[in-house]
Amino acid sequence: YYLKDKYKESGNYAAIEKDHGSNTYVSEGTGYGMLMMVYFSDNTTSYQSQFDKMWAFYKAGSNEHGLMNWSFGTLTPSDNKANAATDAEMDVAAALIMASYQFGDEKYLDEARTLLQNVKKYEFEDNGLHKPGDAWNDKKNPSYVAPAYYRLFAEVDKDNAEFWNTTAMNANYALLETNSAEYSTGLFDNWSDASGKGMDKYYGYDAARTPWRLAQDFYWFGESKAKTMLDKLGAWVSSKPASEMKGTIERSGSQMWNDHNSTFVATLMTSLVTDASRQDKMEEYWKEAVSLGEEAYFEQS
Repeated sequence: YYLKDKYKESGNYAAIEKDHGSNTYVSEGTGYGMLMMVYFSDNTTSYQSQFDKMWAFYKAGSNEHGLMNWSFGTLTPSDNKANAATDAEMDVAAALIMASYQFGDEKYLDEARTLLQNVKKYEFEDNGLHKPGDAWNDKKNPSYVAPAYYRLFAEVDKDNAEFWNTTAMNANYALLETNSAEYSTGLFDNWSDASGKGMDKYYGYDAARTPWRLAQDFYWFGESKAKTMLDKLGAWVSSKPASEMKGTIERSGSQMWNDHNSTFVATLMTSLVTDASRQDKMEEYWKEAVSLGEEAYFEQS
């Protein structure tokens, strides 16, 4: 369904359409799409061709910093001066690294290394904190923090391994820990200041990605900091029926809006992976996510 409804090609380029029939594309969609082409490939079906076309679109749509402009109104890429968004680079770089294993070609590692050097230069502060993009840094987005990927980056961008493994890791985990501590629910904010203090008191379509990124670091690498925050959030999620989980959510847990979709059901489900006693609840959330079926681009991603 995702390939049929979201994936679009034009010549040597491809991207994930933001809204059905809109002919608009965002860099985060390229990141999600590249990850999916890697992970859904197997020894009977390869999506390397689609992956390569999406990566070609990324490169052709990049700015003077070598980072993809975040928004396009057509599948004709150029430097449209829209500037880059850091979450896209996290997913694209990780997809390139995993593509080298899935497709057996080290060229992807070379390209990831070049991309990561640009990411470090333009989308991170010297103290390790992420910037939300290459052209602005007024606030932080907790869901842009991707600690599991930092560990992958360190293995590829060896010249900057200390930065990824320690400097960026410590600074951004500190931000997440501060944000997590603000409410008993453990729900993260859409946006925070540089210390991690929340700026709008809502767990919405940005914040929804944070538990997924933490769950990766726990599930892949056993990170105790991720476990602590997921344990806290998972306790709140466990108290809610999957069928009633809706967003946007006030971080106090006092009110939910009306969007019952995978952005909230599936991502909050990932907070349950740290505790075996929550297996039944995780199954409940998984079944609910599957039952939601065909959804819009972001929810489906």
